[in-house]
Amino acid sequence: MKTLIYLSLFASLALAGCSKSSTTANQPAASGDSAMANAQNKALKVVDTASLNQAIQMFKVQEGRNPNTLDELVEKKVIPALPEPPAGMKYSYDPAVGSVFTVAQ
Repeated sequence: MKTLIYLSLFASLALAGCSKSSTTANQPAASGDSAMANAQNKALKVVDTASLNQAIQMFKVQEGRNPNTLDELVEKKVIPALPEPPAGMKYSYDPAVGSVFTVAQ
């Protein structure tokens, strides 16, 4: 359910980024573009980590334990491939807790 919410949030942000916006004297276009890029990057980060955390939970139900690495999710065919982390970020996974999050490289 959370994944659906995050995906719809991302879709909304992506569609908003596709629309043309007018610029005003107080706010140049570059500033708006940067804000949109930051919002899209954050939305991608949230969606990817949410889907990976859900895949970890599915793995735990199937195997009775947390995966040792994120690659094990692919090896056991829980997910087809690991999603690419957002630009300038990498995934950090704690197998003891079974949680993944993004951190700056």
